[in-house]
Amino acid sequence: MEIIAGIHQIKLPLKDNPLGYVNTYLLRGTDGWTLIDAGWNDAESFEALNAQLADLGLTIGDISRIIVTHIHPDHFGMAGRIKEISGAELALHEIEKSFIDTSHEWGGSLVEKINQWLRINGV
Repeated sequence: MEIIAGIHQIKLPLKDNPLGYVNTYLLRGTDGWTLIDAGWNDAESFEALNAQLADLGLTIGDISRIIVTHIHPDHFGMAGRIKEISGAELALHEIEKSFIDTSHEWGGSLVEKINQWLRINGV
């Protein structure tokens, strides 16, 4: 759905989550398309992203930049996958960068890194 000229809302499904979907956004810039947040890394989200891009006449290869707002897996999950396909630049806060890996890291080591980040920040 185009919100205003050049800014599109992309709804990506969240399987087994009462929210149902995560909102991501696609922005047209003078140097290409920027995706804000990347959605959960599963087949259903990947298919939904491809379908909504196709509705706009685009493919993942047209994404030149990915901005991750924060390190919840429904926001960064497909960032590495999209980057591998498109060669897009990946942007996120430098502190959070150390907590994710573009090779789709998930599990114990990421949980340990997040716990460390929470302790550093007094949580």
